[in-house]
Amino acid sequence: VMVKSGIMDVEIIFSRDECKPNFSGNKITYEDAPGRRGWVDKIIEGPGMQERLASIVQEEGGHLFLCGNGGLAKTAVEAVERSLCRNIGDVQGKMELEKMVAENRMVLDIFTSLKQPETREGINLSELCRCNDFAKVRKGEKGTEDRLLLVINASVYDMANFFRLHPGGDAMLKLYVGMDATKAWDAVEHSKAPEVVAMLEMFDTKMTLRHVEANLNDNEFDWYSNGWKAMTMTLVEIQNAMSLCFQQNWDEGAYSVAEEGLGEHFTVWEGKAVWKPKRSLLKGEFFISTHNRLWSAFLPSLLGDDFDELRSGMVMPGEDYVRMTSLLIDQLPETREHRICDAVCPLLKIELDKASRVENEIAMPSHLQSFMEQLRDADDELLESIKERLIVGLQVFETHKSPLLPAFCGTFDKCIVGMMNDLADFITKIASLAIAYFGEANVLEVANMPNLTRGGISLLGSDNLGTIVHKYIDGDGEIQLGVLDGHIDTENDVPKCPMHLGA
Repeated sequence: VMVKSGIMDVEIIFSRDECKPNFSGNKITYEDAPGRRGWVDKIIEGPGMQERLASIVQEEGGHLFLCGNGGLAKTAVEAVERSLCRNIGDVQGKMELEKMVAENRMVLDIFTSLKQPETREGINLSELCRCNDFAKVRKGEKGTEDRLLLVINASVYDMANFFRLHPGGDAMLKLYVGMDATKAWDAVEHSKAPEVVAMLEMFDTKMTLRHVEANLNDNEFDWYSNGWKAMTMTLVEIQNAMSLCFQQNWDEGAYSVAEEGLGEHFTVWEGKAVWKPKRSLLKGEFFISTHNRLWSAFLPSLLGDDFDELRSGMVMPGEDYVRMTSLLIDQLPETREHRICDAVCPLLKIELDKASRVENEIAMPSHLQSFMEQLRDADDELLESIKERLIVGLQVFETHKSPLLPAFCGTFDKCIVGMMNDLADFITKIASLAIAYFGEANVLEVANMPNLTRGGISLLGSDNLGTIVHKYIDGDGEIQLGVLDGHIDTENDVPKCPMHLGA
């Protein structure tokens, strides 16, 4: 009756039968319709439906209710997104989908079905941890670039198409791609909600995370779990947190109407000019807080207990491996280059303050933006380099059987010492960049201040780790830039930046 009176439009399609409904009589009948057979996406993307769908969603505030198994829901949601993007453009189409989720206008009522257990392909942790580049800033191995995988209860899920649909926003998902997210999943009690568990089917890759216990003795498995695997997971989560902050607070968005019209300019470094969008002074503050977080919290955390476990598992005849490698680390904080790295954030703060005094100017100078871009590249390269070292070690556990030592002492040693060399190279590079930008005299003046707060490797084992307050001095008085319990200090003219390890 509702269809006949024009109140309701109904489309029915069958995957096996070529027929269509007829509503003209007193009851629904079906008539032959050659070529009609198909899936729900055939209706959603059919002639005339794309325009109608865009109008319902964008102009009429329509709701989308999907009831079915994960496969149907996935097919339908992807078809809706494609349809919107074709009709109103890629950017606007994706935004409309996100808006529907944010306004609770998209409801996915997904149910599981009884079926036989499937044979699943295995994936190693060394491969999983590469599948986390949601910001598209790294050049991974072929086949990993578009996969954003995470593990829940040993099953592997691809989050690439779920970010916009996640009711809790994309940030929490992005913190855990490339990782085993089971503890986080259990912590928010998703495992107790059948309707949430059912949604996982939409993103199931039919893969499972391989386990290595069967190939290792107890000591080797403890070394793998508490050292190599634990440090890899910490590294990936740090990498995700850094990428998320740079993506949200540097690459994307504007924080005021004035920022929206900043335009673009050339950023020049060592004679190479790159045409880039201008960054606001406010984004410069966020940048400082992000780099400071890596230097004063993430690196000391990464090279703390997990790295100690990594080194303590090494047994080399006639060598105290932990003591030998500690000597390489302990000497770094006292170097000139390390103190220059400590001075980078206060120097940047002083530069931003100078730029902020220019009347009616909210964009940072192009040369300052160029320097920050170089810093960001160095931060990314360090984390990626350490991850690749860890992957080499993981692959030994994944592809060989016990005993691993002493046969692979050389491989493990190369990985561990390589990480420390990567760190030393990073410190040297940051110091060189700072001298090239600020000038050696200016850099050393701040670096040699007796009250300069130390960061980096000097914080290993420090009780202040994670509750650091940096106090910097310039010619006009005291400037503070701090990290208080994982957040930027908002009481000292520095915006709060939601930068944290998700666990």
